[in-house]
Amino acid sequence: MDTAKKQPNKVARPVPRAARFASGPPKDREAFAKHMFQEDLYSGILPYHLRRGENEWISVTGNEEDRRKALALCGSLGAGRPFSVERSVADAIETIGVRLAHYGVALFEKLGGSEGVPLTLSPFNEEHVWSLPGLFLQIVPRQSWEYTKKKYAFIPSKYVWRVRLPRQLGSRRKYRAMLAVFSAGSSLGPDFLQAELEKRRFPQEFSVGDYMRLVRVHQYRATRGWGWPTRDWSLDYVTEFYQFYRLATFRWAQALLREHIVVQLNIFLSQQGISAKIALQNVPQASTILEAREKLRQGAINFAGLNKLWNP
Repeated sequence: MDTAKKQPNKVARPVPRAARFASGPPKDREAFAKHMFQEDLYSGILPYHLRRGENEWISVTGNEEDRRKALALCGSLGAGRPFSVERSVADAIETIGVRLAHYGVALFEKLGGSEGVPLTLSPFNEEHVWSLPGLFLQIVPRQSWEYTKKKYAFIPSKYVWRVRLPRQLGSRRKYRAMLAVFSAGSSLGPDFLQAELEKRRFPQEFSVGDYMRLVRVHQYRATRGWGWPTRDWSLDYVTEFYQFYRLATFRWAQALLREHIVVQLNIFLSQQGISAKIALQNVPQASTILEAREKLRQGAINFAGLNKLWNP
């Protein structure tokens, strides 16, 4: 008599087509300003005071089955097991926002979705990827060959969900060019100054104040369309009005990203036959922020009135 216990049927896990690997060392010198800009950008997509649960800012409508599918799909992008569909959507928005802030584009591989395997999304490295007709070509860096066991991968376009930056914020190429500006000048000083300091010498003809002014002006010009305030509230290089004007522009960019991600998520859910609808609430719209910025320029509202938009 066969006494072996019957094993329960296990759902087969889909095998990813894209390779997973670390980015490796940067090609150019990383700048503190670049890291701060990216961090400020994605951390403000989800309003901090709302993230603590004081207000609801996400709503998901649909029947129970559609909400369950949206929970599973958006939850696959989060860091843990969300306790609600709204929380899973918030995690998905944050994940997409982080990748957009770092790379100017977010790429996710569609896994499952057939034969009883639920559809999930798995992010893969946006660097070393080329978009070709009908597919994506991924070249694995040499230092990662040992771990990936392959040098390249072809991913058909139908298995990739790509989220770009909104048109108003420019293309990926322009965005990455802007990020490269942050590596052009270090807040710690130019290379020759750091070399002299390592020798415990300081060149008398070097002006720290003039250098910092040039670096800051360079950063202001590069991020003019984004309005990043550079975490500098000293008013050493700008007027108070220009500082608040740039802050309003940066809040507009964050709101625009937030709304764009929600639109893309809704389109993707619809494409998968999921009728759940994601909507934003209790957060200022990008258009409202632009209107307030114009009122600030005309003198119709003061700095406190502008600040109430994102700190009600």
